[in-house]
Amino acid sequence: MIVDVDDCVSKHLAEFVSQHSQSNGWYVDKGYVYQDGNRFIYYKKYAFNRSCGTCRIVRYNLYDLPEKMEDANLTSLIHLDYHKLTEIKQGVRLKQLPFEGAVYIIGNGENIYQAGFDTFFGAKVGITLSIRSRIREAFNYRLLTKSIRREFGLYNIN
Repeated sequence: MIVDVDDCVSKHLAEFVSQHSQSNGWYVDKGYVYQDGNRFIYYKKYAFNRSCGTCRIVRYNLYDLPEKMEDANLTSLIHLDYHKLTEIKQGVRLKQLPFEGAVYIIGNGENIYQAGFDTFFGAKVGITLSIRSRIREAFNYRLLTKSIRREFGLYNIN
């Protein structure tokens, strides 16, 4: 699993993977988006893997990795963990992780969503949500609880 500096994973993840070590792997379909310092966290109940790179856990021997890094094809390494894919190779699919697996932290200087939720939802690039969509999105915000902080190791950076 590739984990970026702007992401946190569930404290239950390593134990789950260890208990299912024969599986090909999983993708994180459900997770959270958090802006540092905010009292609320956005619950992304599906397609988390389309927004965040920390979303795939793959059994390493499913990749055709060279013995030495200098023998690797740079292009294939770049595409090695393309986070939107749920199929590693023909017929080898990842399963959906059965719990919220990660938190994507935005607006912290380490990712493309520098202005936080505004850019995450497209406000700064001219995309406007309908009133119906805004109301629907509002229901996805949750109060950032101590329980969520503990599960993902979230603490204020600033």
